Amino acid sequence: MKLKYLILILFIISIFAGNLYALKILEPLSKDITNNDTVDLGFFSAGEFFMISFLLENNENYNQITVAKNQIKDVIIEPTKKTQESIFTIIKLDENLKGQYTLKLLLTSEQETKEVRLNMFITDNVIYSNLINYNPVITYNQKETIILNLINKSNTTKKVIIKSDLPTTWFINKRNKLNNSFEIILLPNAISEKLYEYYPKEIGPKEINLQIKSVSNEKIIQNIINYKLNIVVKKDLNSIYGSKKHTFPLFNVNLIPIYFLNKIIKMI
Repeated sequence: MKLKYLILILFIISIFAGNLYALKILEPLSKDITNNDTVDLGFFSAGEFFMISFLLENNENYNQITVAKNQIKDVIIEPTKKTQESIFTIIKLDENLKGQYTLKLLLTSEQETKEVRLNMFITDNVIYSNLINYNPVITYNQKETIILNLINKSNTTKKVIIKSDLPTTWFINKRNKLNNSFEIILLPNAISEKLYEYYPKEIGPKEINLQIKSVSNEKIIQNIINYKLNIVVKKDLNSIYGSKKHTFPLFNVNLIPIYFLNKIIKMI
């Protein structure tokens, strides 16, 4: 009798084990959906592309991914591709989609159809940033660094442009040239630390307008983050005679010592 019960238990276990992880979503996130037809994908932007793929195991033989008929106008879906162990396609969201949205995908085979619901929140505001550090009091012509954390809450890669209103001379010294504006690719659902560097070229107080723009593949600006940073470039001998405001005295050579003495007194 005990042997019969043991055989029955093993048989039941084998049934469940055979179905375990039979269907799994791989992209844009990994999740077992064998016994669950709803997946929360998180944040997306209208008009962008993303890959959706499914791992097929055991007896799963789906060969096509489509969308529900009433959502055909909401997305563009490419023909389904298939590998030995998975099927996948590329989906583009319509430009007019916004807010909470559920996309119904249909996985079909010759024998059956399975509906998978993809919950997503569609918004342009998926890029955030934190100003980690910058020096408010700095030294003339010594490289300064602004440290930023850029946060991508989307499930797709994002492109941002970082730039400021500083003059081009603030990015050049004798040995090096920095970029006033540059593009960065942010990975999905990730935080990236980025540096913005410059060389102070003027004495006294100055306001830096630092801007972070999120752009789409079509170079359309989606959202902008602005920082206004107040700095003071310290006055010293190097800054006085290196600043663009410095001019050499155009008078009698005998008066040069007096000129330099006046500069030192002003510095004090």
